[in-house]
Amino acid sequence: MCDQKPTEPRFHRGFTLLELLLVIALIALMAGLIFPTMETLRKQAESTVCASNLRQIGLAVLQKVQDNGNIFPWVEQGDASDPYYPPEKEAKNLLETLKPYGITEKALRCPSDVKAKNYFGSRTNSYEWFSFISPLDGVNAANPQIDLKEFGLPVVNLPLWRFPIAYDYDEAFIHFGKRNNVLYGDAHVESLAKLSVLDQVASVLQGKSN
Repeated sequence: MCDQKPTEPRFHRGFTLLELLLVIALIALMAGLIFPTMETLRKQAESTVCASNLRQIGLAVLQKVQDNGNIFPWVEQGDASDPYYPPEKEAKNLLETLKPYGITEKALRCPSDVKAKNYFGSRTNSYEWFSFISPLDGVNAANPQIDLKEFGLPVVNLPLWRFPIAYDYDEAFIHFGKRNNVLYGDAHVESLAKLSVLDQVASVLQGKSN
């Protein structure tokens, strides 16, 4: 028989309490660094989806304008039981107005709005049409104007690329950095830190939007 050396017992050394505390502290530190970054990326992604929605809406509006004799449509928004426009205008909500041009409920839902005030839940639309601020409805796209006489300002002609037609509801500044996405008449979208029609008109009057 061969002599066999007795095997030495193996001892498994566990973590000490200090080592566990260090590991936990390290994980907490890494989480503190990662989570804000992930939250920022999430909000930026939501803003990108929102901008894409508005871009789709803008392209659909351009098609509608083309089919409507170069006139912006009359769009009803808010409570359907209390319409803003008289029946002869045949105004419809944004979904019904643009559905023939490929717009669905999904395109009217801003993910940041759904997580905040949720205008989409109450009004089936996360975006405000500019009908209550300027006479967008029924305006000729070849000569768009903003009438702010009630604010003591004149009627101002704006080029389509500076003519706002829709934006995130209620100036809520719901996107990262307290910004809003704004859709303009040529279907491009901008992210603005402050949305004010008065500011835009003042900019035009000062020659900054030429």
